[in-house]
Amino acid sequence: MENTENSNGKTKANINYLFNVKYYDFMYGNNKSELETINKKIYKTELFNEDLLDGLNFNTFELEVGYPGLLHGLGYMHESGNSETDEIKTGFALDYVTGMPYIAGSSIKGSLRSYFGIDGQKDAEGRQSYIKSKLNVKDININDFGKQIFEEDDIFFDAIPIAVKHGKLFGDDYITPHKDKFKNPVPIKMLRVLPKTVYRFRFKLSDYVDESRGITITSKDKKKLFKDILLDVGIGAKTNVGYGVLLERSSK
Repeated sequence: MENTENSNGKTKANINYLFNVKYYDFMYGNNKSELETINKKIYKTELFNEDLLDGLNFNTFELEVGYPGLLHGLGYMHESGNSETDEIKTGFALDYVTGMPYIAGSSIKGSLRSYFGIDGQKDAEGRQSYIKSKLNVKDININDFGKQIFEEDDIFFDAIPIAVKHGKLFGDDYITPHKDKFKNPVPIKMLRVLPKTVYRFRFKLSDYVDESRGITITSKDKKKLFKDILLDVGIGAKTNVGYGVLLERSSK
């Protein structure tokens, strides 16, 4: 899909094509200025905000990315080794069809599962107490509850961006790994989803029933639990340094 530019300066293109295909044309003769042009087009990419699964009977909620932004897919290779260019050196999770920065359903599932204390995680007892407090139910078997969610009935779909502030979806940032205390660190340029971007999280959830204890956790209860966990812990890479903070949506 080739690039086109709207009258407002926005790039109407699939950023997955720009980022993972067009980006490396400079390796075959293109110069630094051409790479900078591609970077500018990436930062001007227009939001594709149509939910292709809209209308299906899903459990959904929307959360807003906090400062300094969201990172997802940094581990994907995205570097030519050309030190003379200002290339983005880390990968990003981009949808093949729409080009939008999605959060994989498997990542959401794994992040939520880690807070149930059901896989021998450190502080399993504390994590299970956390889940019980969020549900406001004391006499529940978290292991059985977690198994029903993560191994049997429930489905986790990719989260997608549906709104941005001021028309801006992407920005950049730098990380400076200190590999040698006797050498100056070399900054690594990375792509990020900007704050104020709104993501829609989508699930197919069922009720959990424990007749022996007289407990029913509805799909609505589960949805609220998932939302509370994500608000508390965030999502994506580098949450330990502030990225991936999620907030209640500030405005429609």
